[in-house]
Amino acid sequence: MNTFYDFLEKKGVFDNIKEGNILDIGSGSGDDAIALEKKGFIVTSIEKNKDRYDLIMEKVHESDSKIEVINIEIENYNFPVDKYNVIVAKNSLPFILQKENQFKVIEKTYSSLTKNGYLYLTLFGPKDAWANNIITGIDFKEAKTFLKKTGFEIKWHAIEEGWSKTTKGELKYWDINKFICKKSH
Repeated sequence: MNTFYDFLEKKGVFDNIKEGNILDIGSGSGDDAIALEKKGFIVTSIEKNKDRYDLIMEKVHESDSKIEVINIEIENYNFPVDKYNVIVAKNSLPFILQKENQFKVIEKTYSSLTKNGYLYLTLFGPKDAWANNIITGIDFKEAKTFLKKTGFEIKWHAIEEGWSKTTKGELKYWDINKFICKKSH
């Protein structure tokens, strides 16, 4: 069974990072955070949705985990400087309704990463069915330009488009921009 950790490992994220701190933004079910902790990392999990936060807390207690789980909107999180070796923002930032606020959070992640730390990030593009309704779509070229301007070195990127089901089982058109970025200074 492939895990999110396996994906990041195949992309080289853990080549020189064997331990340290990971921030999981928009943790959803908490499964990725728990898997990362089992690999030996100290994990902080941020989830704004109260029901999902409660679910993560339940899993943390059941597994005797030491994950710090915080129920807060990411825009209000006080990002510590130079703390995290890896930050994961998988399908979370697009739900920040203004593009400028998404970019502000990305800038905060840069400051919060240690030197040579990695950011895994997904942003929904303008062709996504939810664009300009539920989420704010950001064009791939604009996102790439912003990430480079912020100081990130883009190590891998992909655009995923097509019809697929949501977590609720509803069919929708996805336009997802995926990035693995490295803070190199």
